[in-house]
Amino acid sequence: MPKGSAPLSPPSTTTGPALPARKVPVSTTMTRASPTPTDATAPTSTAATPRPRPLHLGPDPVAIPPPAPSPVPVVDQLGDPSAPTGTIFSGTINMANTILGSGMLAMPYAISSVGLALGLVLVLVSGLAAAFGLWLLTHVARHLAGSDRARGPRTPSSFFALSTITYPTAAVYFDAAIAIKCFGVATSYLIVIGDLMPEVVRGLLSLDNNNILVWRSFWILVSSLPIVPLSFAHRLDSLRHTSMVALCAVVYLVGMVIYFFAQPDFNVTPGEIVAVRLSLDFFKTLPIFVFAFTCHQNILAVYNELGDNAQSQVNVVISSACSAALIVYYIIGVLGYLQFGDGVAGNIITMYPVTPVVTFGRLALAILFVFSYPIQAHPCRTSLTKVLLHVSGPQPPESDTPTERSPLLPTSPSYASVEQDDPRPTGHASHSTQTIPVPTVPARRWWFADASAIHVALTTGIVILSYSIALVVQSLDTVLAVVGATGSTTICYILPGVFYYKIYERKPWTWVKCGAVGMAVTGCVIMACCLTMQAVMHAQGE
Repeated sequence: MPKGSAPLSPPSTTTGPALPARKVPVSTTMTRASPTPTDATAPTSTAATPRPRPLHLGPDPVAIPPPAPSPVPVVDQLGDPSAPTGTIFSGTINMANTILGSGMLAMPYAISSVGLALGLVLVLVSGLAAAFGLWLLTHVARHLAGSDRARGPRTPSSFFALSTITYPTAAVYFDAAIAIKCFGVATSYLIVIGDLMPEVVRGLLSLDNNNILVWRSFWILVSSLPIVPLSFAHRLDSLRHTSMVALCAVVYLVGMVIYFFAQPDFNVTPGEIVAVRLSLDFFKTLPIFVFAFTCHQNILAVYNELGDNAQSQVNVVISSACSAALIVYYIIGVLGYLQFGDGVAGNIITMYPVTPVVTFGRLALAILFVFSYPIQAHPCRTSLTKVLLHVSGPQPPESDTPTERSPLLPTSPSYASVEQDDPRPTGHASHSTQTIPVPTVPARRWWFADASAIHVALTTGIVILSYSIALVVQSLDTVLAVVGATGSTTICYILPGVFYYKIYERKPWTWVKCGAVGMAVTGCVIMACCLTMQAVMHAQGE
C-alpha cells in the first residue's frame, strides 16, 4: 500500500496495535459528526443515528432542494417581459402627451362659460385633483408585492390588479370602462385628423372639392401609415420619441396663440369678459376641466416601466407632467378668452385667419393627434386583455396547464403591517404576515396560448374598429361626452379614491384618507350631473 494511504473502512481493534491517528486522514469534522460503529456509546438504532459518511477526496455532496416555481406575472404572459428601462424624462413626456389633447383647444371656451377668475380656479383645482389621484394610484400600487422591485421581474401593476385586491368582483367592469374611454378618445383623434388635413391642403394649395387631397376619408386612411406600426408597440416607454414630436406641436400652438395675441395687425372686437359667470352652462363645461387632465390610464404603465419607480421618482413624473399641462392651459385659455371674449368658439384654432402660421398650426395639431393615438391604444389593449381573459372562463378540467397564482398583497388580515407613510412591506416573507393568494389569469386559455397572438389580435381589432367608425361618423360630440363623463370621471376621481379607502379601511382617518373619499364622492356627483345634463340637452334637441 502506498505511503500515506489509509483504508476506507475503520481499523480492526481485535488484534495488533491500533494504527496511529496520524495515519488516518479523517477530518475533524468527520470525527465529530459521527462515531464509528464500534463505539460503545453509539446507539443501536440506525434510524436515530445518521450513517457514517465514506471518505472521499472531494467535498461532501449537498442535497439542494429544487427551487419553488415563481409565479408568472400577468404582464409576462401578455406583454414584453424585458427589464424596466424607463426614465423620469420618458415618463414625463408620455404622461404630458397623454394629458395634452383636444382639451387645450376647448379651454378658452370653458373659461368663457364660467368667467376668467372662476375658470382659473377650476383649472388649478382640476390639475391638483388629477395629481392627487395619480399619487393615490401609485401609492396603492405599492401594495402589490414585488411591484417596486429594483431587480428581477416585477409584479405588474394595473387597474385590474388593484381591483383584485380591493374589489375583486368589480375588476372586470373597471377595465371595461377604461377600455371604452380610451377607445372613444382614440377614435375622436382620427375624426379630428380628417377635419384638419383638408384645411391644411386648402391653405397650401388651391384645389377644388373634387380633388382627392381634400377628401376627409383620404387623410384618415393616410394617417394609418404612422399610426398602425406605433400602435403595436409593447411598451409605453418606446413611444417617448413620438411623444416628444407631439409635444413640439403643442409648443408651436402655444407660440401661435401668443403671436396672435401680441400681433397689433390682428384686430378683433372681443366679446364680454367677466370674472365670474354662474349659469346652467357650468355643468355643461365642467367636464372640460375634469377631462383636460385625464392621464390616469397610463400612470400604472409608466410606474411599471420606470427603472427606479420609488415614490419620490414617480412624484417627479406626476408633478412635472401636471405642471406643464397647467402652464399650457393657462396660456391658451387665458389669452384666447381675453382676445375673443365670450364669443370664442369651442375650437380656438378656428378663430384665426387662414394664414401660413395657422395652416402649419393645423398641421401641428394633426401631428399631435397622430402620435397621441398609440398612447390611447396601449391602455385600451391592456384593459381589453384583462376583460377577455376574464370572460374566457376557467381552465378546462382535462387540461394539465397550471393556473398561475400571484401573491399580491402581503399583509395581515387587518392591514396592521402596513404603515401609513410607506405601504411597502418592511420585512421579508418569513415575517408573520399573510400573503393573500389572488388568482391571476391562467397561463393559457382557449386561443390565448401565445402572448403575441393576443397582442396582435387586439391591436388589429382596435385599429380596424376605430377607423371604421371615424370614416362613417363625422361628429362624436354626444357619444364622447357620455363616455368622458363615465370613463374619465371613473379613472380620475372614483377609482383612486375607492382603492385608497379600501386599503386603509381599518386604519385611522387622516387627511389623505378624507381626501380620497371626498374625491370619490366628487367623481360620482360630477358623473351624475354630466349625464343628467346630456340627457336634458338631448331631449331638448340641443
